[in-house]
Amino acid sequence: MRMKRALIGCDFHFQLAYKLACDEFADKAKHDGPWDALVLAGDFWDIHCLSNFEKNPFKTARFLEDELGEGREYLSRLDMASKAKNKVFLCGNHEARITKYVYRQAPYMAKNLNEREILGIPDDWTFKAYNRSGCAQLGPLIVTHGVKCGVMAAKNNLVKYMCDVLTGHVHRNASYSATGYNGKPIHSHTIGGMWDVKAVEEYQLDVIDGTRAYAEVLYNDTRYEVITHTVK
Repeated sequence: MRMKRALIGCDFHFQLAYKLACDEFADKAKHDGPWDALVLAGDFWDIHCLSNFEKNPFKTARFLEDELGEGREYLSRLDMASKAKNKVFLCGNHEARITKYVYRQAPYMAKNLNEREILGIPDDWTFKAYNRSGCAQLGPLIVTHGVKCGVMAAKNNLVKYMCDVLTGHVHRNASYSATGYNGKPIHSHTIGGMWDVKAVEEYQLDVIDGTRAYAEVLYNDTRYEVITHTVK
């Protein structure tokens, strides 16, 4: 059975994305196809102006719209570069800051909230909010942003999902394997992010370094392989 191909990127954190990593990912999407799927797996934007973290008031964008522009331009670049049959945008906990802000500050406007429209996701992309159904299925592998942090995030995600899963969120490459309920092995993979740590340090205190990386997944209905590409 033919192995399909998917390109996975996560944790760009625009306006704080690392330019060289973005360029490499876009070139991969354009020149190394054909791709069956292109998946952006959460925290594409940082939405720093709505963050609860302590931040530099001289560096923080005053308006949300000011933060979204650069990411929208890059998303348009990816959209034009990739001929993938399926393009998927998964929200992460940073995109969810918009919903949380509305719920907290303007709850009576919650029914009018259209997160996809605010972010500017193209109509032909599959869009999924940051919740239990916010995932993409690549054969036996689930791709989602993830909710578990810490040095054992890969293990904790495996315990949470109890299936083959690939996540971002923790900005580092890791994997963990165990035996599932049916006696067969299951695996959890985390992949690094695409953000610029030096840029983040200008905005936020107590920044945790990580690994810049994205992933390629080969898959069919019964098996898959994760290939991680680390960006220097």
